[in-house]
Amino acid sequence: MTPIHQLRLWLEEQIRVGDLSVGVQLVARVGEDTIIDWALGEDGVGRPLRRDSIFMVRCAVAKPLMALGVAVLVDEGRLQWDTPIGTVLGAVRPEVGAITVMQLLDHTAGLHATPGAELSLYRPDERRLIVAQRPPPDGWRVGVDCEFAEAAGGTLLAMVVEAISDRPYHDHLRSSVVEPLGLD
Repeated sequence: MTPIHQLRLWLEEQIRVGDLSVGVQLVARVGEDTIIDWALGEDGVGRPLRRDSIFMVRCAVAKPLMALGVAVLVDEGRLQWDTPIGTVLGAVRPEVGAITVMQLLDHTAGLHATPGAELSLYRPDERRLIVAQRPPPDGWRVGVDCEFAEAAGGTLLAMVVEAISDRPYHDHLRSSVVEPLGLD
C-alpha cells in the first residue's frame, strides 16, 4: 500500500469517526502534475463533498498568513519570537502581557477559553479589550499546555503586528505577505 493510499484511508477513517471533520478537500501537485485531487465526506450541510465544492473561509485559513506576517517582522529585526506582548501592547493584564508572540502562534498561551463565536458578537475595538483583559484559566501552564485558541490569539497577534508595523494589520499582511507571494 502506497503512502498516498494510506493517507486517503486515514482521512476517510477520521471523517467516519468524527475526529477530523465531516469532509476534506485535498489537492497536491508536483510541478504541473496533480498527484492528489480528493473530495471526501460531506460539505458541512449534508451534501456529498465534490472537488469543486466551495467552503466558507474561517479563521484557520488565515493563520498561516498571520504567521508569515509575524515572521517578516521577526526577520526585519522589529520583533522577536520570545517578545512578551505586554512590552508591545502596554495596557493588558499582567498575565496576558507575559505571553510571548510564539506562545500565541503555537496555542500555548491559554486563550482557548474565549470562543470565536463569542468574540464575533462584539465590535473589533471591543474584541481587543476583551482578549487583552482575559487571562489564561487557573492552572494553565503557559508555554507548556496546548489548546487551539480559535480567535483570541489571532486578535492579540493582529494588535502586536499593528503596533510594530505602525499600520493596520491587513495593510501589513497585504504588503509583506500577499503581494510578494503573488496571492492577490
